[in-house]
Amino acid sequence: MDYWLILSQHKQIEFKEYIKAMSESPEDRSKRRFLEHLDSHQWTYQVSIFLNYYGDKEHSLDVFDSVRSRIARVYKEQPFLWRLAAKGGLPPSYFKDEEDIGLAKVTSPYLTLFTDTSIPKKEIKHIIDKMPGDFELRVKVTALSEDKINSYRRAVKKQKPHNLKAIYGDRKINRFGILNAKHLKKA
Repeated sequence: MDYWLILSQHKQIEFKEYIKAMSESPEDRSKRRFLEHLDSHQWTYQVSIFLNYYGDKEHSLDVFDSVRSRIARVYKEQPFLWRLAAKGGLPPSYFKDEEDIGLAKVTSPYLTLFTDTSIPKKEIKHIIDKMPGDFELRVKVTALSEDKINSYRRAVKKQKPHNLKAIYGDRKINRFGILNAKHLKKA
């Protein structure tokens, strides 16, 4: 006999799934939900946005939020799956303010967006350069093959979530989300 738990008028889930979800750690739940979004659409391009100055990391959460908003407005017919991440083990020479860092290796936040339509790197750079504020970002655009998506999926499943608290402290952080969701097509 199957038991169902009614969560609302429109949604019911099998009780076994409810128990599994309740025993899941927040990190595992975040990974699972991100991977569900990654698998639910045919993402073919990845846009990654990095800091040029290590000293900008304290304000990067607000900067990345503004970048996401601008990109969503400019490309309003195009869906994006975004993820805030951190890249560790970077040498100070990676940044323009390397003399000010004073550490052998550092961790820096970055924003990555998955989309289904190509966007020229110059267009993203132009959007960022028109934004108010005193920051400088580096942009990388990559076409995604099925192998690259699978490799990314395996890495997310296997690795611990990036330690964003080390960068941002106790601020509430949304690690991922969807922009322009109404334009998503099922994979």
